[in-house]
Amino acid sequence: MDIANLFGNTDNLFKFLFSGGILLVVLSIIYPLQKKQEVELEINAHNEKTKLLNNEIKCLDKDVKSFRKETDICFIQLDSLKKLRNNSNYKIISNQIAKVKDDYNRNFITLKDKENELLIKKINLEFDKSRIKILNKHLNLYKRYSSWLLTVGILLSIIGLFFWSISTHRSEKLKKRELNE
Repeated sequence: MDIANLFGNTDNLFKFLFSGGILLVVLSIIYPLQKKQEVELEINAHNEKTKLLNNEIKCLDKDVKSFRKETDICFIQLDSLKKLRNNSNYKIISNQIAKVKDDYNRNFITLKDKENELLIKKINLEFDKSRIKILNKHLNLYKRYSSWLLTVGILLSIIGLFFWSISTHRSEKLKKRELNE
């Protein structure tokens, strides 16, 4: 019976423990880093969207202020046209009044559409913010699991390497002893 082959089979088990431990160590380091990178990219995208939304809100505020001025001018025009309607050609003045009203309504609808777009973007940003919170929560869980995997991986690697070296040493001793006999 060849005793060296008997201990040589356990050699594979210890190699497996060592390589599995190294794999766990690598995975426990790389995977959470990848998840952290994803969260940081999400945060960066969220911050960019927030800045753009704030800029659009400022532009909308300016548009609303200018629309208020246009509204005052429009009311003055309408008052003057109504006074002229009584004195002048009714049909021409009525067409001018309708044109002023159409322009006013078109501008009002445009502002309302912009406001609705901004509300939708704001809702999307709130959704992104809650998504980032969830991703951070998951990242913290990954970090916990990662620390456990790292610990187990280091232990398996050390145990596998230690017993692999002992097994190899014993195997070499037995081979030398058999050769001497």
